[in-house]
Amino acid sequence: MRKLILTMLLLIFATPAFGLLGISGKVEVDSNSKNVYRGVETGDDSFVIQPNAYLSVMDLRAKIFNNITLDPDNDRKELDRTDLILGYSILSVMGFDLTPGVKYYHKWNEGDDNTTEVFLNIDYSISLLGSGVGVYSHHYIDVHNDFGKYYGNVGARFIMDTLPVLGIQGYMDLNWQKPYAGEKVDFVFPYSLNIGVAAKFKPMPLVYLKAHVDMSVLLDSDTKDNLDTQKKDTNIIYFGLAAGVSF
Repeated sequence: MRKLILTMLLLIFATPAFGLLGISGKVEVDSNSKNVYRGVETGDDSFVIQPNAYLSVMDLRAKIFNNITLDPDNDRKELDRTDLILGYSILSVMGFDLTPGVKYYHKWNEGDDNTTEVFLNIDYSISLLGSGVGVYSHHYIDVHNDFGKYYGNVGARFIMDTLPVLGIQGYMDLNWQKPYAGEKVDFVFPYSLNIGVAAKFKPMPLVYLKAHVDMSVLLDSDTKDNLDTQKKDTNIIYFGLAAGVSF
């Protein structure tokens, strides 16, 4: 406990220096009632814990994301997937940001399914009446195991600080995809619609708790038929709670 308190105090007092050096980041542990990835529920309807960390140094951005499945009924707890993401902002001016990068997926129980994508993130954010509003479009192409597979989205988000210690966040995006090379289907548009809202509570500097509710509506009829045969939901509502430290 003493080490944790000392670490928190160090981060609090070091934050101004981080800002001057162009360093920011966060360490977070998120939880979700389901594991939903790109509009589709993965796994077997189990609760998941998702530790992640993000670091930005000047124009360089790095992130690590983990997915841990918890299944009390089968006494199962395992690390399923780790994502390593590295990007570099090549243009950042007046709220506009253009960041290409690479994303590696490591599936701990399915070694043959590990893969790599290159991506291009396009973001634009402005401050409006004390709130942050933004639009974005992100694009990913697989260059490894599922060569040629493409995923893209376009969406909007907002961040509103209603009180010094409380904020509201939300997003909505529409996505599409192209299966990997060799698939008969050339392009799927639209694929799914994703909506989420969160309440963020900041009890002290740097520390936050975030409760969120998300919904994913699958729009592609072929994928819906396939998931129906597997008895999986195509309209998904899930919720979770995240705790983290940002600097």
